[in-house]
Amino acid sequence: AAGRREVAEVAGLARGEVRLGAGATACTYLLPATLARFRARLPGLRLLLRETTTDEARASLRQGELDLAIVSGARGEPLEGELWRPDELVLVAAPGVDPTTAPFLTFRRGATTRLLFDRSFPDASIAMELASIAAVKGSARAGIGVALVSLDSVVDDLRRRLLVRIDDPRTPIRREMRLVRAPHAGAAAEALAAHLLEDAR
Repeated sequence: AAGRREVAEVAGLARGEVRLGAGATACTYLLPATLARFRARLPGLRLLLRETTTDEARASLRQGELDLAIVSGARGEPLEGELWRPDELVLVAAPGVDPTTAPFLTFRRGATTRLLFDRSFPDASIAMELASIAAVKGSARAGIGVALVSLDSVVDDLRRRLLVRIDDPRTPIRREMRLVRAPHAGAAAEALAAHLLEDAR
């Protein structure tokens, strides 16, 4: 399959396939517009986007299941790949929620946001462990608790006052999103990587 993709890609990138893995925030809020622009430039390429955790993405790159991945980790930690974009995690809740008594809503274990949450809030009372950013935000908007999420994911909610930002000395938590290539990445994957890096500037 990799060989067939390489042959197609050499033929002017008229056809082929690129498999990209990324976390929930990137898949939901950061990648759709830039991937749409890439598809408009190269409509013959097939794009496969898989929502995944950073650890799952790394394993899939090693196993040849992904060509590119966007991984994340705390700023200052040794991370592979090239910087795609910085990110800030902030606390949010519905207006009127008391952050001193409300429980936390967070992601399942394995997600980078959960790892950073556990480091900064080791004694937190957790009411929900959810698999998607939509579920976390929906529960926060309903007033169930406080959530640590990417600022990029709540810009519209904050503007519309569906959520408010909670001040806390432990936040914002800064992390980096980085683009990693698989060793077997071909011409189509390199074209997408260049587009992602350029589009993020």
